[in-house]
Amino acid sequence: RSLTKMHGRTKVPTTAEQDETKRKERDKKVKEYREVTVKIYQKRSAGECDTEVLALTEEVLRPNPEILTLWNYRREVFQNLLPEISKEEGRKTLSSELDFLEACLKVNPKAYGVWLHREWVMLHIPDPDWKRERNLCDLFLKYDERNFHCWDYRRFVIRHCQLDTTEEFDFTFKKIADNFSNYSAWHYRSKLLPLVHPAGPTDSGRALRDALDREFELVQNAFFTDPADQSAWFYHQWLLGKANHEMKIVGVSTNRGRREVFIVFNQPVLIKQKSELVLSVNGKTVAVDQCYNAFDPPVWPSPLWVCHLSEVIEDTILNISVQFGTIQKEISISQGRNGVIDVAILRKTLFEHTTSPKDVLERELEMCLQLLELEPENKWCLLSTLMLYQGVAPCEKREEIVELFDRLVQVDSCRKGYYLDKRSKFITSVALFQQLSLQPCPRELDLSNKGLTRLYHPEFLVFVNKVDLSENRIESIDVNVMSNVLEMVLDGNLLSAIPKGVGNLKHLTNLSLNNNKISTLNSLNGLQGSSNLEVALKGNPLFVTVTEEEVAKHLKTLNPNLKLVL
Repeated sequence: RSLTKMHGRTKVPTTAEQDETKRKERDKKVKEYREVTVKIYQKRSAGECDTEVLALTEEVLRPNPEILTLWNYRREVFQNLLPEISKEEGRKTLSSELDFLEACLKVNPKAYGVWLHREWVMLHIPDPDWKRERNLCDLFLKYDERNFHCWDYRRFVIRHCQLDTTEEFDFTFKKIADNFSNYSAWHYRSKLLPLVHPAGPTDSGRALRDALDREFELVQNAFFTDPADQSAWFYHQWLLGKANHEMKIVGVSTNRGRREVFIVFNQPVLIKQKSELVLSVNGKTVAVDQCYNAFDPPVWPSPLWVCHLSEVIEDTILNISVQFGTIQKEISISQGRNGVIDVAILRKTLFEHTTSPKDVLERELEMCLQLLELEPENKWCLLSTLMLYQGVAPCEKREEIVELFDRLVQVDSCRKGYYLDKRSKFITSVALFQQLSLQPCPRELDLSNKGLTRLYHPEFLVFVNKVDLSENRIESIDVNVMSNVLEMVLDGNLLSAIPKGVGNLKHLTNLSLNNNKISTLNSLNGLQGSSNLEVALKGNPLFVTVTEEEVAKHLKTLNPNLKLVL
């Protein structure tokens, strides 16, 4: 029989006899494995924690170290065994366990149970050798520099041996220099930077400006070396910092006829009892019957809270003082106005998402624009550019930001829905700021023809009586929080049913849903509960199968006061 060679090695054909031999060997191993496993679980059911358990579990774990239950059982054995032997014997026993664990890691360096068990052993062995453990991490990170199990264990080691964090910080630089794509090294660096270069006792978790600038330079080198790698971009986002705004009241709105006061916070707030909120009007504390979350079902916590007053206040000018804990807000609302908004807080709430100063944002924006010229279809650069634009000049650069969102939809079509929703949030934020920052606060809000897929920041709609959301791409919308809205225009969207919560808006008088996707009479049932409401439904597929008279009749069954406008 002729033999061929491949890569310098003789290739021997596999025979049926050889296949049968391998099958028998495999079956024998499986049988032995099952027998040992059954015996282990029998001993555990019987509560046995002896040295035989260690031998049996080692037999199973050495070739397959991923069985967490067996590692748990070994710890149970050690917890029973160690108190019965001397400190020196305990040290020798656990040292042998460390050798066994190292052998298991060579079989599978990413076995979570092995690393976890090693942590337990190191916490219980007398006089642990932490330097050896760090050297072990060095070894396994040479095998696989992105083994996040090993990186986690390394952080555990450093925490307990109290080694110099500067030395570890330098180690992350070495690993990043070897491979910019080492996400674990970037992540570890983010944990060490505030420790090595702390900004100060009042700025926990941040680093000195000079140190941050050096990190920005490092990450820029990574961008221009491999702009498609996401690791450095995530680190860049962390360097910019996530804004953590102090809790404030953005504005207060009222509905005098319904004895309601609406309080809008700059972040979700939890109010457990109405007594936590103190309201004063024209110098007098007013009684609050009820304080509730405006969302339905309630969102806990919520940025919008409604206070129902015990009595009507008929004063022409309302000087309202709101106190919640240490937060206090005083505003003055004249007759004919819905409410008052603090424009400075509104801007921070809508647009300030990072802790970096404006000069840093402008510098990083210039860098991203330069890279974008070289890499016009790089999604990470597009994302960072539009985020930086929003921090620098959101309203002034509205068109540029929207164009970047549109480019992202084309470049990264798999996440089209995500980008369209983010685009909607940005456009809504700009429109809200531009219109609600006018003085006096307008009664109407125009969000028409903006390509919106969702409505964001609905809590701010308590300041208006009319909202126009026509000619967008909205498929569903919850209008429960629009308590002050009297007229709602949703023409030319993709709604297939009445918006959720319409039936709860007792003071809504006009609802326009022309040219949507409403196709059945049952889709109109959300109008039940409405009162004295005029509904426009022209141009919906509903009228292909039913007549206008049938629609009008169905509306009357829901509520006699509903009126179809044609």
